[in-house]
Amino acid sequence: MESRYSCLTVKQILINRELQDARKESISGLNDVLTSRTTLVVKKMGEIDRKAFEVASSGKFPNKDWQETCAKLCSLWQQNVQDPKWHPFKMINIRGNLQEIVDEDDEKLKELRNEYGDVVYEAVSTALMEMNEYNASGRYAVI
Repeated sequence: MESRYSCLTVKQILINRELQDARKESISGLNDVLTSRTTLVVKKMGEIDRKAFEVASSGKFPNKDWQETCAKLCSLWQQNVQDPKWHPFKMINIRGNLQEIVDEDDEKLKELRNEYGDVVYEAVSTALMEMNEYNASGRYAVI
């Protein structure tokens, strides 16, 4: 048992060194390519685009505090996207290959589209597809 532990510890150390070397190499490579004016944007896959909710909320709630409503609505739908019990997908056959797509007939999504429009629906659908592709088992946004 002790020899297995030692073996695993050595492997972990070697993998960690390899990871650190790859990190240093990546940073070095980026420094060669990037300038002081370069902007890098990191997107979390599976995270809802808040701008869609801002546009919908500002139009739908012009007299109220639409920003607070927008934040609550976006947060609620991010929770829905991350809920592993909700699986609004269906399988379709495209030229002999099965593909999983967002089910437009899902009740929650239908309500969302009817109440807030296509832009918000597309933002949620995109987040769902990203979540399903990049982290289906964990159901949380990843970089």
